[in-house]
Amino acid sequence: MAEDREFASICFINKMGSGVFIRHFLLNIIHVLISVCLFIYRGIHKARRPLCTNYYPHSEYTLKTDAKSLRKLPLHVGIVVVEDDINYSDIAKMTLWCLALGISYITIYDHAGLCKRDRDIIQREFEVHKKRLLSEKKLDNCNIQHIEYGLERHQTQGIKKQQCVRVLSGCDSRHQLVSLARDLSSSVLRQSMKLSNIEPISVDNLLQERTSFPDLDLVLRFGVTECVMGLSPWQIRLTEFLSHPSHKNIDYTTFYHLLQSYANTEQRFGK
Repeated sequence: MAEDREFASICFINKMGSGVFIRHFLLNIIHVLISVCLFIYRGIHKARRPLCTNYYPHSEYTLKTDAKSLRKLPLHVGIVVVEDDINYSDIAKMTLWCLALGISYITIYDHAGLCKRDRDIIQREFEVHKKRLLSEKKLDNCNIQHIEYGLERHQTQGIKKQQCVRVLSGCDSRHQLVSLARDLSSSVLRQSMKLSNIEPISVDNLLQERTSFPDLDLVLRFGVTECVMGLSPWQIRLTEFLSHPSHKNIDYTTFYHLLQSYANTEQRFGK
């Protein structure tokens, strides 16, 4: 009887050992398959890049066709960089594409404020890409005369619609809140406003009144971190977020595919 129990125990242990071995084997197989898939995906992406870079919008017709093919075009696009190193040429390139496609408002944001510090470099790179874009055909409605950071306005020729660009950092949101809190405190002290009237919705409305930009429709977030790093929360309530691993060496096709993803998204507004 004891021998039977011992034999049963040995069989049980062997079965357990076999089960562990099978699980480890299956996990290793899955890991290998995932690695192979990632390798193939990266290989395709690298092979596609030289072909994609050849597709650069050289004519007004190309841009108009691309814009019309989208089901909807965002009014306000945010370019949010969540990366340590920033390529200003690529930032300027995406800004030009946004304006050329007819997007009215563009916000460039990084938490550390590198873009804001080096906005003159972005403007120089912008002019370089603008000349390349206009090398064969003139796009009068993209002939941007100047960039004024502060009001961050782009004046355009040939169209009535005004296009605007602003550059923000993580400090700007805090400064706006501090400034509003200071003004509200002064209003309460002067008795021009009751403390009981200060509610979240009223604060939100006041913050909206202090910016000439509408809420963000689309944020293109570049980097592996799924975070907006302090971007104004009162302007991203109904914002669509699309992520891409990096902004560096981004080509027009990839950028346009991101806009296509936004255009095909159905917003339910919390329903």
